Amino acid sequence: ARHLPFHVAVINDEISPDFDHACHVVANDFGLHSIEIRSMWHKNVADLNDQEIAEARRIVAKYNLTVSDIASPLFKTAFPGGETAPGAKVDAFGAKFTFDRQNEVLERCIHLARSFSTPRIRCFDFIRLADRQRFLPAIHEQLRKTAERLAKDNLILLLENEQTCNTATGAEAAAALA
Repeated sequence: ARHLPFHVAVINDEISPDFDHACHVVANDFGLHSIEIRSMWHKNVADLNDQEIAEARRIVAKYNLTVSDIASPLFKTAFPGGETAPGAKVDAFGAKFTFDRQNEVLERCIHLARSFSTPRIRCFDFIRLADRQRFLPAIHEQLRKTAERLAKDNLILLLENEQTCNTATGAEAAAALA
């Protein structure tokens, strides 16, 4: 991984809810230098308090890791006015932030990115809608505004494609990014 032109990271809770153990595995068993943080100690990253953030930072430093990005629950919620597509059940990893709380989630993620010295915040583009084409212009506008907001703080918005969200495929990701 040291010789690659990009960073290889693992989402911490894919290994364990115990953040120290996850970091140990990433650093010592996998030999990686980066970790993506999503949830720890049975809490979504956006719900961590400042004391828990400080403890997580201590653990990251203990294993000489960097945080690749904040794997946030940003926009992993229903989009207002639309009907959820059949089967679009979403695992939010302990996050229960409704649409009206997304600005709060965004500001919290900015705080987390600064706390963990990473320029990247991952988001989604809402739970997949039955009539997604009708709502895509508004969804894309939300993403554009969010990316512009983050750019003011020298942060980068990452969009994850996921089957249960409005960007599920590579083709849909290309269209969203365009």
